Amino acid sequence: MRGQHPTTGFAEPAKPCYDLLMDKPATTPPRKKVGRKPLGERAMTANERWRASEARKLADGERTFSIRVSGDTLSVIDQFAGSERLTRSEVVKQLLEFAVAQIIEATANATELRNAGASDHEVNALLRKSLSASKQEVTP
Repeated sequence: MRGQHPTTGFAEPAKPCYDLLMDKPATTPPRKKVGRKPLGERAMTANERWRASEARKLADGERTFSIRVSGDTLSVIDQFAGSERLTRSEVVKQLLEFAVAQIIEATANATELRNAGASDHEVNALLRKSLSASKQEVTP
């Protein structure tokens, strides 16, 4: 039979078998803190981590903007993203970088043609042809 607590008079809880065998007081080892160590005195909140990430991206020259696209275009982007294991944002970024590279190339070619003495009509025709060919390459 268990003994009674000296001050309360209630029965004392039974000791675990391990403690009885070892005849040592029950102690639990201190728990280690979970997660990465904080940079300051305390860990950052999710909002603080997001703001710090956005500040780093801004410092690297990245900018954020929103666009509206048709449902069909979004479906194509989502299908491509799924097949390549990319995010929507990564696909849109790659498409924009591809389009900008095509525009830069077409503009350089038009400048060369203009410097060679071509008329405005010929330069504009080259630009239209170059950019429409690029559009056909991207269209699903």
